[in-house]
Amino acid sequence: MQLSKVQIQEVLTNMVSQEGGLNDLLGLTLNALMLGERTGYLSTTDGKNKGNGYRFGTAFGLGQQIELRIPRDRLGVFKPVALALIREQESYLREVCFELYSKGLTTAQTGEVIEKIYGHHYSASTVSLINKQFYEQMELWRSRALESHYSEVVKSRRMNSLKLYSRYMSFPFFKKR
Repeated sequence: MQLSKVQIQEVLTNMVSQEGGLNDLLGLTLNALMLGERTGYLSTTDGKNKGNGYRFGTAFGLGQQIELRIPRDRLGVFKPVALALIREQESYLREVCFELYSKGLTTAQTGEVIEKIYGHHYSASTVSLINKQFYEQMELWRSRALESHYSEVVKSRRMNSLKLYSRYMSFPFFKKR
């Protein structure tokens, strides 16, 4: 059965006008994109690889979670591009948590803000764990070994002014010996 563009538009309009309809449409679209991407990928493997069902996952929609069916292949090589975008969104959400907490919001307040914006509730303990992980990563970076061309830095008393974000700031002048 072939639908005209007008018929498709009417079906989509009816779907979106229902409660949660936009999230349903987003889920259907992401699932169809990933399935199409797997079909295209498998066509390039000369029959050496085949589809192997789905695994379930979630993504952030508008105020609620979206259920996803993520296609798999038998060799475990296929990785949907749409899934990478969703993972970036999760990483961004964690950065937002850290930023809100570092600006002075409590862990409970941070969880409430995240829930209002993304529809995903982070408990105070989860926000605290996210922040702890960020601090651990920061400390690892701070304590890393420097390359040989940073072998010695001498601090001078001279300060330089630099215009940054429409404001002048003073920075120490460092010179290498």
